[in-house]
Amino acid sequence: MDDAGDGMDDANFVFETANTAILRLMKEISWMEEVLAAEFSLRRGPRCTYAGVFDNEINIAVKMTEQHYNDYMFREALKTGFYDLQSARDEYRFSCGTGGMNCDFLWRFMDVQT
Repeated sequence: MDDAGDGMDDANFVFETANTAILRLMKEISWMEEVLAAEFSLRRGPRCTYAGVFDNEINIAVKMTEQHYNDYMFREALKTGFYDLQSARDEYRFSCGTGGMNCDFLWRFMDVQT
């Protein structure tokens, strides 16, 4: 998940960027493990407005990422397929507050993210 270019130029590999990406992935794995361990405490049932927005953000990220891969725009695919999904999840988590996140949408997020 380094910030390499999309063209025929040198990849511009930066070790610091690669290390940061690895740490971010490890943090994400830990978060997913925590969610799975505490699944019983997640909200179930009909979706709220925030869950609908989150679901739409996932759909947008999937479509955009697919388009970027088809266009060989790998940096943009990384942005939409990882970073934008992370932002959508964080916004959903913040919006839900103490009400908790919906289990079904978190499962979908984890499925799409992995």
